[in-house]
Amino acid sequence: MILTENISIIKSKNFKILENIKHIENKDYLNNIKIEKTRNGLKTLYVNKDDKKIYIHSKYNPMREAESIINEYKDVEKITAVVFYGIGLGYHINVFLEKYPNVNYYIYEPIQEMLYTYLSNKFLKELPSNNLIDIVTGKNEETIKSFLKNLIDENMNNIIIVELPMHKQLFPEEHKKFLELFKSAIKTKKNNIRTDYNFKKRVKEINKPKSDIIEFNPSNIFLDPNIYISYDMKSLLTNQYNKKNEFNRMDIIVRYLAIEEYYGKNKYGFKFYEKMQKARGQKIHNIERFIKTIKSIEENGFDDDSPVLVDLNLQLIDGSHRLACALYFNFNKIPIKIQPQMTNIEYSIEWFKKAGFTDIELEKIKDKQQEILEEKGMFFVTILWPPVQNYFNEITEELKQEYELLSVKDYTFRNDYDFNATVRGLYAIDDIEVNANSTNI
Repeated sequence: MILTENISIIKSKNFKILENIKHIENKDYLNNIKIEKTRNGLKTLYVNKDDKKIYIHSKYNPMREAESIINEYKDVEKITAVVFYGIGLGYHINVFLEKYPNVNYYIYEPIQEMLYTYLSNKFLKELPSNNLIDIVTGKNEETIKSFLKNLIDENMNNIIIVELPMHKQLFPEEHKKFLELFKSAIKTKKNNIRTDYNFKKRVKEINKPKSDIIEFNPSNIFLDPNIYISYDMKSLLTNQYNKKNEFNRMDIIVRYLAIEEYYGKNKYGFKFYEKMQKARGQKIHNIERFIKTIKSIEENGFDDDSPVLVDLNLQLIDGSHRLACALYFNFNKIPIKIQPQMTNIEYSIEWFKKAGFTDIELEKIKDKQQEILEEKGMFFVTILWPPVQNYFNEITEELKQEYELLSVKDYTFRNDYDFNATVRGLYAIDDIEVNANSTNI
């Protein structure tokens, strides 16, 4: 019997849900949760609610539906802890774990009868990963708090919640309560860290000024609102790409063009700037304020007490005027403050096209972006050596599909001496010992 074997596994792992399971079987609510076969022979699950059948999974193809759900989760790191909220029949869990088998994962099912149905129909031993840390069920607030505290203590900065969409729609109150407790647990954890850190800081550094600029260290991100991170300017700018590998902060380039016009280098920068601001819904386009910022940064440098705000992926949230100034004045590092959130701010060239910029205006923006990337050295150089010369065009086309190529150049050497000298120059920084007859090349 599936349930019996699953209970044995639960016992062996010392999961605390065993007592919950024993009291479920005789509950009337089980009559409201039903299993049904889909058209392709798989099982699906529905709940009778208000005299209606509400399906937790697709009644046609639950596996394809699960794949669609999990496709939203990209590049999950091995160290990530995953909480599956809502179990159903576990199709989404299986798809996720087949894709990311090395993560540690937890299952939280607020509806005990739903968990019982799963354990009665699916073998835990057939899950694609053995890294199941815990299964938690029920609506008891203290139980949920205890679970979340342990989860966050173990995995503070690497937690993903994978939700079963129809489950949270069917049981909205339970979902809302879980999220409230989750946010509260994170806040408590951060406050505890801040309190401990601030105490140590006061003991060791009583005479420190209000704001300290420190080198990038992930452990300091959420510790103190007065500590900012000194981050490499070029690295920050090269992080401003969307999932399509398109530069998504062309608004910085437009601001850069405006700065150039202020210094007499073009006659259209502020026109582009005002047009952009209008498209963004800015009723007042305060050019004088922008000019004041330009002058201040030129004369006094970057104000360390006014960091640029970025999200957890280092995507810019606020500070594009200051970032454009820092770029123009060739600052190596600027202060940033990382916010504990994810954003999706999009100012790609496509946004400007939709905002009514002409083809000529778009070309000027793109040309300036490429000029900045080349002038500031914000690009990667790829060298294709002679052994793959028959595939140069093919490789170049594949690179174009994934990345923006700024330029492609072919080099021909007159003799072996020139070629060997070029190789030595390229690899000089790699500390490769080259002997007298150059056999290492």
